[in-house]
Amino acid sequence: MAIITFSNSTPLTVATPADPTGTTNTTGVMMGLGVLITPAFSGRIKMTVTGNLTNSTGTAGNGAKTQLRYGTGTAPANAAALTGTAVGSVLTSVLERATANDLQPFSAVYVVTGQALGAACWVDISLAAVVAGTALVKNLTVVLEEI
Repeated sequence: MAIITFSNSTPLTVATPADPTGTTNTTGVMMGLGVLITPAFSGRIKMTVTGNLTNSTGTAGNGAKTQLRYGTGTAPANAAALTGTAVGSVLTSVLERATANDLQPFSAVYVVTGQALGAACWVDISLAAVVAGTALVKNLTVVLEEI
């Protein structure tokens, strides 16, 4: 994973994590992106995660759903139980035709406030399969900026 952290007056982290292992879980698990930011002046963080959602089972009606999550302490690993604070809408992509791995774009953006200055905050996404099959996220970019 390429992570660029700028240490000027505005903390900014830009990461392009490798595609995590997908899941057949329909409740959701963590993706283990391991992307961190340490607030320095406001404790207000804009989180943006973009990429593609898909399902490896080519059956119409299968799909994937994702949601932003954040927390402090140790960042979750891939396939870990749901943890942290969930924010923003659950973004869902459902296959309309029987085509496996049909990539659908998503963009999850949210601003959180009240983060402790000087304390690292991790940002991750949860992922769940819709109906059946293996849900996947691909081609991720994560941008974390203190505003």
